[in-house]
Amino acid sequence: MSLHWFNPPVSVRTGKPGFTYSCNNVEGAARELMGWNNRGPKWDLAVRACMSCLAGDMTPEDVRKAFIAAAEEEGQAARQRLSLWLTPCPARRPRQRASLARRIRQAPGWLHATTR
Repeated sequence: MSLHWFNPPVSVRTGKPGFTYSCNNVEGAARELMGWNNRGPKWDLAVRACMSCLAGDMTPEDVRKAFIAAAEEEGQAARQRLSLWLTPCPARRPRQRASLARRIRQAPGWLHATTR
């Protein structure tokens, strides 16, 4: 059985302080919903949406919307961040590292400033 994917992922807080879970499929959303203590009306709709999607009656995007609404109702919704994957130019990479190393070595009193 394949997973029912949706995009972009929904970030929710976990039980561990400072950790978030980025959910990007219906099965993960259902698993996360089952772990929540407060179960309001939007939680109920999100669980029903997960079951309907698994049965083939709803789309994963509908589940994503219901999951976001339930997370906001529960107070579990994490702030969405824009993720950028930056890849430096391979030709410039060594030169940048070398110049950074020279600046660190040439800075007078650098070692003393960091150890105080």
